[in-house]
Amino acid sequence: LLAPNLSSDARIISVSSSAHQFATLSGGLEFDYLWSGGSTDSDYGFNGWKSYGQSKLANIYFSQELYRRAQERGDINWDV
Repeated sequence: LLAPNLSSDARIISVSSSAHQFATLSGGLEFDYLWSGGSTDSDYGFNGWKSYGQSKLANIYFSQELYRRAQERGDINWDV
């Protein structure tokens, strides 16, 4: 969806942090937790640090997949 709409000099910036470790401590990305919104009505309950960690881990997964797809197209310039 994104790639065909980008100009040749477009940049995609994805930001994460070491806070992704808050998600990996609990076993990685938990889709049920994400979809529940961490609401107090769910079995999970809301935890701000866990939610932040989940979002940072999702950013890492997004970046890895974006890189993989860009490599397939031969359209890659990667900075860390």
